[in-house]
Amino acid sequence: MPHTVNMVWCLNLAMADFIISLSLPLQLMLVALHYHRPFGQWLWKLNSTTSIVNFLASVLLLTFISMNHCVVTWPIQSRNYHTQAKVALGALEAWLLAISFYVPYLIFKETIIVGHQLLPPM
Repeated sequence: MPHTVNMVWCLNLAMADFIISLSLPLQLMLVALHYHRPFGQWLWKLNSTTSIVNFLASVLLLTFISMNHCVVTWPIQSRNYHTQAKVALGALEAWLLAISFYVPYLIFKETIIVGHQLLPPM
C-alpha cells in the first residue's frame, strides 16, 4: 500500500478504534457484575483510561481529518502543508491532546462506596 497522507490519518484512526474495541470485554464484565470489581481498582482505572483517551483521540483525529480536507480545497496553498511528515505530526498532536485532556480526570477520579454497593466513578 502506498504511503500517503490519507493512510496516516486512517492508520491512526484505526488504531484508536481497535484499542477501544479491546477495552469492551472489561466494560461488559463491569456491567454484568453490577460494578463489582474482582480484578482490583487499578485494572478498571486503566481500562477506563484507555477507552476514554482513545475516544478523545478518535474525535480529535476526525476533526483533524476534516480540517485537512478543508485545506486540500486550495491546491496551491496546501502543497506546503499537505505532506506526510506534517500530517504525522498532526496525528501525534491529536494523541497528545487526548492524553492531556484526560489527565485531570485521571488524577481526581475516585470510586465511591454507598452502603454495600460500589458505584461507578463519575
